[in-house]
Amino acid sequence: MSIVAAIIALGFLIFFHELGHFLAAKAMGVGVLEFSIGMGPRLISKVVGNTRYSLKLLPFGGSCAMLGEDPAGSGDFTYYQEYEEEREAESVAVRAGKGGSRARSSERQEPSFPIEEPIRPAGGSPARNSERREPPLTKEPIRPAGGSPVRNSERREPPLTEEPIRPAGGSPVQNPESQESPLAEDEDFEIDYDGVVYLRSEIDQYSYEKKPAWKRFIICIAGVANNFLLAFLLAMLVIGISGFDKPVIMGTTEGAPAAQAGFQRGDMLVSVSYNGRHLRKVHCFRELYIWLYIHSGEFQEDGSVEAVFRRQGELMKTAFSPFYDEERQEYRLGISFFSGHVLPRGVLELVQDAFYEVRYNVLVVFDSFYLISKGRVHRNEVMGPVGTVSVISETVEESREYGLLNAFLVLMELTIMLSANLGVMNLLPVPALDGGRLLFILLEMLLRRRLDPKLEGRINTVGMILLLVLMVLILSNDIYNLATGAYRNLGGM
Repeated sequence: MSIVAAIIALGFLIFFHELGHFLAAKAMGVGVLEFSIGMGPRLISKVVGNTRYSLKLLPFGGSCAMLGEDPAGSGDFTYYQEYEEEREAESVAVRAGKGGSRARSSERQEPSFPIEEPIRPAGGSPARNSERREPPLTKEPIRPAGGSPVRNSERREPPLTEEPIRPAGGSPVQNPESQESPLAEDEDFEIDYDGVVYLRSEIDQYSYEKKPAWKRFIICIAGVANNFLLAFLLAMLVIGISGFDKPVIMGTTEGAPAAQAGFQRGDMLVSVSYNGRHLRKVHCFRELYIWLYIHSGEFQEDGSVEAVFRRQGELMKTAFSPFYDEERQEYRLGISFFSGHVLPRGVLELVQDAFYEVRYNVLVVFDSFYLISKGRVHRNEVMGPVGTVSVISETVEESREYGLLNAFLVLMELTIMLSANLGVMNLLPVPALDGGRLLFILLEMLLRRRLDPKLEGRINTVGMILLLVLMVLILSNDIYNLATGAYRNLGGM
């Protein structure tokens, strides 16, 4: 049951992200070919309002396929692109052919049929080519079969008609200039995108690529904005029920330098730094905890920790040296904090605490990048979708011992973390991700000219291939950690 809850939570995150792209695309007048949850073959699919809605087999992933998006994105525009390229090539050929025919239009030529067999007059011997003569013009009237004589003065050239010329034994040959070209500019036809149909004349109107830069920017960033919005709304829900872990000082360790720093019970820590570096604003105890995890290795006995705290609304500042704990064999602050959560006093404080909750989860992502750069992240601490589902299900299962409400709140807290994480990762300027596309759009807006869409598409395609390779590597790492039980050791599980 916990695994099902974890899969639903992860799927809902992806749904909410793609929903942002979907709603923004509709609002900006962009056609959406398919809105899908999951990856792989379709389980359920239906076209409604000229958009296909699909639920797919694998619950990891999703897409909002927009008309006109490059092939590396969610949309498939290759059919119409190939048609346009072929159409342009054929149009050039047709124009070249028409130019040649116009040059010869004044030189009417009778069709010639090469005949090697000599012409035999009636009852006579074959006439040599050199002896062939045109019959002399006479004043004898021409008598049609069964008709009256037609005087020379009445003879007229037959009018030019659009009647097709029929070679002997052949089909009619149309005049290439008289027949309408299949590539006429006003030609219109339907283009079928797997059940979603657009007229050719509607492509430019609903195409993502044809929209101005600011509209594409809004569509692109809407998914990330939805991730942060979801994290914020869930944070309000969780904090409204269980409170927020404010960094409330309860006391100091006896004999520690912090005991002489002037702290009192009930003071609220505001910021902390070490030797004038690594300044961190502190809004919850977890922010202080992660700061200590990253920087406590630099602590020295003669170092200085600068702290700003609030007492009854007044900001105060102090400094003290770290405290070395002989029992733990590590440096500590020598300050004890309230271990519980504080319920917000009113809606304004609730909104503020929810914002700080999202902020903390965003900072954790960047702190993780810092730890990776320092080589302090182990293999069992890197996880993909499979590992995430495993850890979520294990955590929720353990929290059920304390009641269903507690299990629900733990699941919501993990969802907040993942939603903020997904938002930050999608903002990274990596090709094929939202951040990479936003970077191209920003460059376009700054340079005031559109970058080559084909080049952008190729870059995004390469980025997508690299991301797929990374996904395979992370998936293999998930399988390894599951097989060795490494994930069970995270967080004391």
